[in-house]
Amino acid sequence: MEIPRLALGTACFKSDDEIIKSVTNCVENCGYRHIDTSKDYESETAIGTALHDLFQRGVVKREEIWITTKLEEDCHNPEIVESELRGSLKRLQLDYIDLYLIHWPCETETVDGKCQIIESKYSIIETWKAMEKLVDIGLAKHIGVSNFNIGLMEKLRVCEDIKIQPFVNQVEMHLLYQQEAMTEYLNKRGIYIMAYSSLGAGTHEGKPSVLKNETLIKVANELGKPVAPVCIKFLQKLGDVVVIAKSTSPERNRENSELDFDISDEQMAELKKCDIGLRFISIPGFPFSDRW
Repeated sequence: MEIPRLALGTACFKSDDEIIKSVTNCVENCGYRHIDTSKDYESETAIGTALHDLFQRGVVKREEIWITTKLEEDCHNPEIVESELRGSLKRLQLDYIDLYLIHWPCETETVDGKCQIIESKYSIIETWKAMEKLVDIGLAKHIGVSNFNIGLMEKLRVCEDIKIQPFVNQVEMHLLYQQEAMTEYLNKRGIYIMAYSSLGAGTHEGKPSVLKNETLIKVANELGKPVAPVCIKFLQKLGDVVVIAKSTSPERNRENSELDFDISDEQMAELKKCDIGLRFISIPGFPFSDRW
């Protein structure tokens, strides 16, 4: 199965019931075949409930749906990597995962309610080699990374002990932060880039809104389409980009899945000019100077 280029995001839902309804509707009525989750999102159990029901009713077969989940930043110890994935599989009610990612290349801790970087006890190479074993024993079809910069991607690429290169790098990517250098680097090496916060990660005080961008609205009006699917389509056309999109609205999720239209070269050029290098997601003290 090829990785579906549109994934349903499952972070920051208000309740398990909301997750179950969203996953069920998106798979059954909107054609979604890729769900992105993680232990940290606390959505795996609800997704497992929804998937079990969908499989039981014959809506979709296991081999027809792609599930991505993640190893969290406090679980880099190679000795616990397998047990962490087994925990996710139990919550998801699955025998294997399609894609397992190292969520962050660094460890964090919460101090006074704020997330901060701490020095990792384990090298990323050690953790990655433990990830490779998950493929060897059939618990993961593919493995990848998230929030890695080019320097860290190179560290994995040149390491002689590495047998499997990352399948994807999942990073923040949207109209206002288009990840041109990262996309070029990954595409040259046959690695997918997976875009989170693709529609702008909600409202952030003092920061511009992706979906209220004037150029995006103009292009959407020209195409006769809502702004969100135009934003998704734009990102997909930048290269081998898998876009994660999320809404609690069934109607919005349906709109986001209706991507059977094209954006002209002229419109693409206009939208590319919207990149202002704006991040919505960041952690104080992140130790890497280049963009990720």
